[in-house]
Amino acid sequence: FMSREVPESDYDLLFMKIRGNSRKIPAEFETLYTVTIDPGCEDFEGNKMIEPFEFSFKTAGVGVVKTRPADGEENALVVSVVRPVMIYFNTRIDHKSIKNAVRVTPRTGSSLQIHSQDLPSTASESGWTVTYIDTRWNPDTLYRIRIGSSVKTSSGKSLAGLPYEFSFR
Repeated sequence: FMSREVPESDYDLLFMKIRGNSRKIPAEFETLYTVTIDPGCEDFEGNKMIEPFEFSFKTAGVGVVKTRPADGEENALVVSVVRPVMIYFNTRIDHKSIKNAVRVTPRTGSSLQIHSQDLPSTASESGWTVTYIDTRWNPDTLYRIRIGSSVKTSSGKSLAGLPYEFSFR
């Protein structure tokens, strides 16, 4: 996308959204891709490229891609069901495997409620799973959440970057 078609681009920045062959066949994890822009491509003013431009990138592995609150966040607003802790995985995970893989320190004094949801194909994070952690969070307390290496994808594969740990206050 060029110009202002998406917020990530402007007139000097090319933004590409890689989806793979279809929504059912997404871009592959841990794969090197090469993009070539052939000569003859032109901008909005008719200026043509004189030589090809090529670049490569490698996609990341499956694992945790973001959390809410973010790692190190101070004054985090975590309010039970209204605004629980959220962990985003860039693949579908086995929901049972995460239940025993979550450790919160210090203990909150209440039981942890952990549930996961696969995001729908209409979501921008299609194919992802988000895990919610709810408990009675104590104010002004530094919490560390550790996701152990026993978490698996829905097809039983291991995830990269585990164990994963983040903290917030």
